[in-house]
Amino acid sequence: MRRVTTLRAPSPLRRLRGLCLAALTLMGSPTPGLLMGQPGPILAQSSMVDVGGYRLEYRLRGTSGPLVVFLNGGTAPMDYWSPVVSRLTDHARVLTYERAGHGRSEMGREPRHAANVADELMALLSALRLPGPYYLVAHSAGCLHARVFVSRFPESVGGVLLIEPGDKPFLDAFGTMHLTGAEGRHWADLWDRTWRRLAQGDDAYGLEVQAKGETLRQVQESIHPLEVPLTVVSAVDPSRPDWFLSGLSPASIEEFYRQKEVFHRALARASLEGRQVTARGATHVVHEEQPELISALILECARLVGFQSAPLSVLEQLPESIDIRRRDHGDDPIEGHAQPLEG
Repeated sequence: MRRVTTLRAPSPLRRLRGLCLAALTLMGSPTPGLLMGQPGPILAQSSMVDVGGYRLEYRLRGTSGPLVVFLNGGTAPMDYWSPVVSRLTDHARVLTYERAGHGRSEMGREPRHAANVADELMALLSALRLPGPYYLVAHSAGCLHARVFVSRFPESVGGVLLIEPGDKPFLDAFGTMHLTGAEGRHWADLWDRTWRRLAQGDDAYGLEVQAKGETLRQVQESIHPLEVPLTVVSAVDPSRPDWFLSGLSPASIEEFYRQKEVFHRALARASLEGRQVTARGATHVVHEEQPELISALILECARLVGFQSAPLSVLEQLPESIDIRRRDHGDDPIEGHAQPLEG
């Protein structure tokens, strides 16, 4: 049976802006196959649009409903969202795109920190004449860009889904606080070499890594209570550990996953409607391995379906190993008041 627990928060009234996604027409109970079933068509053709002296590559699918905007992680291409996008196009408009310098997108202004990336995304949305509210879905390093976008354009955002967010302070703190001896030295050396190697690149991602210090500063300044739904998804599968965990003992790998969930629960507290969802049996690319879960979370946040109001058949379509921790008022969190490892 799926476990649902709660995270403590003040006792706010659930407030949604007049233009929030909740104002969209509800589509009623989902039909069979909405979450797990027949994928909608995906158009292979991408387009280019000028955003102020250079062009970005994008794909826009769907004809009605909320606008879901996907933010890629690292060097991943926009096509890696296809398993999720195919389940949404009948119920929402979907925008995938390549950041400046990635895919066919032309290089944009430097430095390549998150504020410039966020401004370019808003320029793309404006060039396409797509008004908000936007529902942002970000993965990995793209979560940093999403968090800064929300801080710069809060009135334009209707909800946020962060899949496997992480950053250098969390990784550094885990090594310092939870690894000792040879493991600690291995961890520190691994990430020192990794960051230096990535920063040496003169491509778009290399420039983004070089600007990571400024990006992290912008992210820290962006932390404030949000009035829109925020979901943070954590992947846990010790049997298939991420590449950077290969030098750790099974006990340390288990501890890494536990601390990652703690870190993600702390991120969820940035919203008065925050929650952390654990996808057990999934690796870092949750949206490729469990697209039915990500699709369900998107539609629920867009107020098209609801975990509390949806028929049991909808919930039964999700993997049984999903843990959903909501941030509702009046209840204590499990494992105490979790805080980000970087303090």
